[in-house]
Amino acid sequence: EFNEQLDTTVSNKMTPFIKSRFQQGVATITGVNSNGYFRSDDPFVTVSIDGFPQNNAPNYDVVLTPISGDTGLIGNLEAYDKTQNGFKVRMTGSAKSVTFLWTILNPNV
Repeated sequence: EFNEQLDTTVSNKMTPFIKSRFQQGVATITGVNSNGYFRSDDPFVTVSIDGFPQNNAPNYDVVLTPISGDTGLIGNLEAYDKTQNGFKVRMTGSAKSVTFLWTILNPNV
């Protein structure tokens, strides 16, 4: 019984560290083009990190993988403005929208 309680306690203490090192989610950027050809800035989305902040922000990596959208028109997906509780992702291409999988990799917490 003691070992079971110890396992539960250790597991409860380790979960925040594990979750801070590796998190995933899905987000969508919708392109905003005023006349279909030119725009003043790149469309972006703000991604919130729920529950497990990144204490060493902005020193964590974000991997972005498109999962739907016109891949030929997406351009690049770029993570920026990384904080403890979230980050922004911009699309440099001209696609009307892109849905992507984001993965935080943070081995230094």
